[in-house]
Amino acid sequence: MSSFRRLNRFLTPKVFTFCKYTIITGLTGATSWQIWSRHCYFEPFGPENDPLFQSKYFWRFNPNKHPSLDDSCVREVPISKIKPELVEDALNGGSKLLERFCGGVWGGYGYAIQRKILTLLCKDKTNESMLWSKEQLLSSSYDEGTIVTDHFIVLEKTPRSIVMRGGSSPSEDPDKPRDMDNISEITVDIDIKKGVAEFRLKNIFFNGVKHSTEALFPPPVVWLHFQYCKLLVEAGLGGEPIQKSEVDDLAESELPDGNSANQIWNFAQYMHVVVSFRAERVVQDIAEEGQDGSYGVEEDNPNVRNNCI
Repeated sequence: MSSFRRLNRFLTPKVFTFCKYTIITGLTGATSWQIWSRHCYFEPFGPENDPLFQSKYFWRFNPNKHPSLDDSCVREVPISKIKPELVEDALNGGSKLLERFCGGVWGGYGYAIQRKILTLLCKDKTNESMLWSKEQLLSSSYDEGTIVTDHFIVLEKTPRSIVMRGGSSPSEDPDKPRDMDNISEITVDIDIKKGVAEFRLKNIFFNGVKHSTEALFPPPVVWLHFQYCKLLVEAGLGGEPIQKSEVDDLAESELPDGNSANQIWNFAQYMHVVVSFRAERVVQDIAEEGQDGSYGVEEDNPNVRNNCI
């Protein structure tokens, strides 16, 4: 059973109230969030400039070339700030730097909430051999066939790239197109001339079953997805440390103090809930209720979030 279908059995009205409450507090931290994530940027990404669209996996799962939502989030880090042994290994054709980055993406703070929710809803005796814990995710080499939280499976690995499929449980129609599919690629490239290492998280979302002229996600969810990508990439650099000890946790050290930090955390929580589980209905519900200036927040119960998660 897919993660999304299992989720539908467990979602309660309180969770939707949680979403509506946290968007209020979260969006107040949007400015702080933009400052904190300013080092990440999105580059042009499509069939005309990236081989991922010509890969056998994209053709297999989207054989009719249905429209897709595509993005590539990039973070550049000076080589001088990366552990020399990781740089040397990468230059010699090794994959340690890539594995550390991938481990930070899935084992770091960016994926933490989604990982915990998926563990609660999806982990059982039939899939306990998959990667679930922070420790497992940080230390994995992400070889072909590795499964992350019953949600992503590694399709291919090279010294600079890990290609994964997501969107549903890997055990559900593993070789067939799905109505909601995702091909992602995590890459690390060292540019000696520029003196930087380029860390990327690429995503292609599509409906592989039928063609539709409608957007895969409403605009608010697309925007939140972009922010979530930046969160994952930043977390990827602070997992099993990639950078030298004096600059470890660089991104976290730049977090504002006090209320701004709390706002960013609330903002991240909302992104996890909405983006992780395709909660278009939540966003539409928020938009509809917001038309009259009210978002359905239970003002007499400011601790509603603690009752929902």
